[in-house]
Amino acid sequence: MSEIDKQRVITVWENGKPVKIKVKETSCKHSNQLFRKEQAAVQEENEPVPTFARLTTNTNKNMANKLKRKYIKPVIIPIFSALLIGSVLGLIMLKMFVTLDSDATSGNDDIPISAIEKDKEEQKLQNGSSIVHVEGVQAYVLQAGVFSEEANALEWKEKYENKKIPTVVWEKDKRFHLFAGIAETESQANHLSQQFKKNELEVYVKEWQTEGIETKLSNVEHQWLAKFQNEWKNSLKLLSAGEELEPKAWKQIVDGFPKDTEKLSHLDSHLEENLNKLSEGNNNQAQAVLLSLWLTYEKTIKELESK
Repeated sequence: MSEIDKQRVITVWENGKPVKIKVKETSCKHSNQLFRKEQAAVQEENEPVPTFARLTTNTNKNMANKLKRKYIKPVIIPIFSALLIGSVLGLIMLKMFVTLDSDATSGNDDIPISAIEKDKEEQKLQNGSSIVHVEGVQAYVLQAGVFSEEANALEWKEKYENKKIPTVVWEKDKRFHLFAGIAETESQANHLSQQFKKNELEVYVKEWQTEGIETKLSNVEHQWLAKFQNEWKNSLKLLSAGEELEPKAWKQIVDGFPKDTEKLSHLDSHLEENLNKLSEGNNNQAQAVLLSLWLTYEKTIKELESK
């Protein structure tokens, strides 16, 4: 075989894999070039194949999540704020419309809302209960007798009433006192006692009193009770001076009784039952009515004190 016809097997790398090919050596020049190619191929064969890293699935997910948070967060905050502000404004507008409709229905178009609210607050204050001081009562009574048994007191009561002298039986400390009159001062009581002696009746002038208490009452209850007590004292002053009572004043006390209370209802009922007797002009009878009202007053405030 001639020099030109010689063949030679060489190994080359193609796409990272060794490939063997046969080549002819036609000349020395060609041989040298081929040798250089082989040498380069051998060097390439000995060189390490570069390794390429590939992104894993987890890495891709993390990157995606970061991107989502990056773009979603600025959007969520304005949306949430808008919803919150819209809800608050909606509630305010709804309340305004309800209030306006209520005023229109009740015919209070000309009354400012502030005035209505003020009236409501004043009503709450009037109806609200608080601890108040209820004043006591003091006067001089004409005592016709003291008994340990109620039956004996009632027997003597009948004797006085047969002589047209009304009396009141007052139980206190398990004893029954029979009272035949009342006066504002001791001297006035002594003057009244002289009239009993003319009728051959013996009476004893005695100071009598009811202690004040602290109890829980509403403003309207306390005001009514104070008016009752003031009118009672005024009536006692008139009777002690020999003057007639003013039944209209007592009628106003009855008419002004607070309807939403039960605490003072017994006292009010007793007063209403005796209104006619106060207007008849009979001084002795009016004294007996004041005594019975005083007795009912004492029972009422003692019940309040025990609650």
